[in-house]
Amino acid sequence: MKLAFNLQAIEVTPTSIDTEAEVILENGAINEINLSTSVNAPGLSKQEFEKQALDAKENCPISKLLNAKIHFTFQLK
Repeated sequence: MKLAFNLQAIEVTPTSIDTEAEVILENGAINEINLSTSVNAPGLSKQEFEKQALDAKENCPISKLLNAKIHFTFQLK
């Protein structure tokens, strides 16, 4: 997952990353994905977390490949 890669790049090691995905298929194609992610990363500020999460949403190679509408909610525990 791109978010885990981003956190590693800023030398943050989360104790957990929990993600649920709902994939919406229409006419045999993936048109929409609803992602909900919760991260526990002691010492990570909310501002930095939001920055990394939004970057992950915009730059995820899998999301780009699927070319689907991504709805992404995230929270820092």
